[in-house]
Amino acid sequence: MTLLQVTMYFFLGRFLEYKELGIYAIFQLVFRLAVALFEPGMYVAVIQKHELSSKVFQMLGRIQNWLALAGTVILLLFFLLEGNYYRENPYIVLLSLFLFTMIAFGSRYPALLTRSFQQRVISLSQIVSSSFEFLCVLIFIWHFDPVFIFALAFCLRFLVFYLLCFYFSENYSISNREDVEDKKSLRYASYQVLNQGVSFVQGNFDSVLVTAIFGLRMLGPYNFASEISYLLFSKINPIFNKASFPVLARHKDEPILRQQLVSGTLLSHALITLSFYVLLYFNLDLIVPLVFKDPEGLILQFSKFICVMAMIRSVNNIVFSQLLALGESAYLLRWNLAVLFFNYLFIAVIYFLKADINQFLIINIFVSFSVLLISLKK
Repeated sequence: MTLLQVTMYFFLGRFLEYKELGIYAIFQLVFRLAVALFEPGMYVAVIQKHELSSKVFQMLGRIQNWLALAGTVILLLFFLLEGNYYRENPYIVLLSLFLFTMIAFGSRYPALLTRSFQQRVISLSQIVSSSFEFLCVLIFIWHFDPVFIFALAFCLRFLVFYLLCFYFSENYSISNREDVEDKKSLRYASYQVLNQGVSFVQGNFDSVLVTAIFGLRMLGPYNFASEISYLLFSKINPIFNKASFPVLARHKDEPILRQQLVSGTLLSHALITLSFYVLLYFNLDLIVPLVFKDPEGLILQFSKFICVMAMIRSVNNIVFSQLLALGESAYLLRWNLAVLFFNYLFIAVIYFLKADINQFLIINIFVSFSVLLISLKK
């Protein structure tokens, strides 16, 4: 799986120039928004709430579907009003909207599998779908526009993944119990979606700043410096989250066992994350030129800062996931709103002071570390 992803980065780096990387970065930004809002989105209650009825499950689905529709309309209006990106890349816009909608409708199936502790099935589905994506790129990249092929193959990957999850989840269903409190599950899931939406906005403020001040040409190398730096994050954290979230949610009312689970998970994650990120940092000079065309050295320059930031945010992500498993979605929403305000105040300061991107990255590392310390205190 990781080998496939690194190979895809290699193809992206070899076929796309800086501006094309920026075009693809906007597509991936829409993807990350969809994952933040809808994976699992309202269906987080399916995983966290062990007493759940089919009626509540249907209500969660209806709310998620309406959110998906509203989000798609808002994104389309944004692209139409902005104008330039849509005129130059109409097919990329349409594919990004298709991907956004598909994730919203498809996320129920991996949620059902996660609820039933079928993480192995999910992992196998991810491997098959990623292999299909790679095969599509390998066949068509030589004959068509590379940006379009990368975006199309990415969409097909998730289509295959959700179809597989749909097939395997047919064996697992929600009970028809009527003694389950609807409002509690809906309130918890709603807080989660709001929290994830705010987290996305505050977590991607750097992309907003880079695009606003430096343009797509700078966003491209910045985004793919982030991709290579967050690769470990994307591999390590889901393993810990998927393994610990259902167990911690089940034992959240047992203080001693809960504390043991939290401490053990944090310690194991910190040791693994620190080891791999130190190894990555000291090998960036070898990895970046191997994967990307980087004539001006921008991707390597950004990677050295973002690698440190990714390590810090990796630990912070685990802390937030554990708080969510313990039912602290309301607290997380308040905290993310506070961080959101601070981050965009930070953007205003950087913008008006005309600070360079290196200064921005250094300050951003300290901001991420401060957020981690306060989260750990909670």
